[in-house]
Amino acid sequence: MNFKTWLEAKQFQGIKKSDIDWWANYSRNKIFPTEQSARDWVFERRQFADKQSYASVFGVDGEDYNRAFAQAIPIYQSGKSFKIGKRIREDHRLKLKNLEIKLPDWNYINQVAQANGESDYEIHKVRWIPIRFTVADTNDYYLMNQKGRIEELAYAIKNNGWIEAVIYDFKSKNIIEGQHRARAMKILGFNTVPGVGIEYES
Repeated sequence: MNFKTWLEAKQFQGIKKSDIDWWANYSRNKIFPTEQSARDWVFERRQFADKQSYASVFGVDGEDYNRAFAQAIPIYQSGKSFKIGKRIREDHRLKLKNLEIKLPDWNYINQVAQANGESDYEIHKVRWIPIRFTVADTNDYYLMNQKGRIEELAYAIKNNGWIEAVIYDFKSKNIIEGQHRARAMKILGFNTVPGVGIEYES
């Protein structure tokens, strides 16, 4: 097979990791508004290379090959723009906005509210409260004596994507029920926990 026949017969066989790395580095300062604009840019750059004098030495890939290459190159979204290559690390961190909040049973909330003998109180809707009012930074009893249980709870919250709201004193922000959940959220890296507030009249 002569050189001309080899060029005409050249077919796209897929992208190598070295190709992906090269194009990711070559385009590192480029910002693409859409995935297709990134692919068009790759295609245009390869078409441009085919027209350069060095192409006679290294070979001309051709329009079909370049288009197939551009369509196969990995593209990922970074914020509102797109980048060429593979994302270095997927972000598997749990985010508060993705966490479903479930309410405790209404009868149970009232039982907790009345446990201290008070009958006049108001129940406030769920809001995020700071953990610092309840969880100590050092020498915390729960983290020192029940860390295994709390770590299991933290794993369950992250794995299931939901948490049941704690019950807290609306004025002091101290948690009345849900100490383990508050500490599980702290282990997950959060400074707040969802809670139902109880405000006593007296």
